[in-house]
Amino acid sequence: MKRPTPQRLADIIDSIEKIQRYTPPDEASLAKDEVLQSAMVRFVEIVGEASNHVDKAVQQAHPEVPWRAIIGMRNRVVHSYWEVDTQILWDVMTVELPKLLPQIRAILASVNGE
Repeated sequence: MKRPTPQRLADIIDSIEKIQRYTPPDEASLAKDEVLQSAMVRFVEIVGEASNHVDKAVQQAHPEVPWRAIIGMRNRVVHSYWEVDTQILWDVMTVELPKLLPQIRAILASVNGE
C-alpha cells in the first residue's frame, strides 16, 4: 500500500531528527565510526526516498525545497554504497538538513490543514 504524502513528510522529519540526535561533535568523529556512518547514510536515504514519493503537486507547490537534490543524494548513497565521502555526509547532516527541517514541518502543517 502506498504511503500518503503526510506520512512521507513525517518520515523525512523523523529521519532528520534522528540525524540531529546522533550527530557527533565533529566530522573527525564521524569519519572514525563506520557504524555511525552507516546509520547516517540510512537516514539520508530515507529522506531522499520519502521525498521522491511526496506528491508531485506538493513538490511543485514548494519549489523552495531542493527536491531533485535531495532525491539525487539518496540515489548517490544507495548506488555508491562502497564509498562514503564523510565530508559531504557531514555537510548534509550539519548544513543542509537543518535548513530543510523547518521547510518540511511547514509543508506538513499546510498539508494537514493546520
